[in-house]
Amino acid sequence: MSKVKVTNKEKVSKKVVNLKSKKSLHPNYREITVEMTDGTKFKTRSTFSSDYLKLDVDPTTHPAWTKEANYVNTKVTEVSKFNDKFKGLSFGKK
Repeated sequence: MSKVKVTNKEKVSKKVVNLKSKKSLHPNYREITVEMTDGTKFKTRSTFSSDYLKLDVDPTTHPAWTKEANYVNTKVTEVSKFNDKFKGLSFGKK
């Protein structure tokens, strides 16, 4: 088998693909107004279907950001369940 060499002239002469985007492919990207839970409003650009977005949860009220979350240590609760279940057993200890 013989190998075919491609010269620079052949690479350049290949047809250039038209990279223009189709209008129907991309969503409408426009300016919208966002209202946060505390009533403050700001403008941003988005593909959201409406011109107005009212947030139910935002960083000023969500426990994950305000550090008011009540995290339960699952290991402590599992250990306490185990101890409650087997508190009468001695496991060979006297």
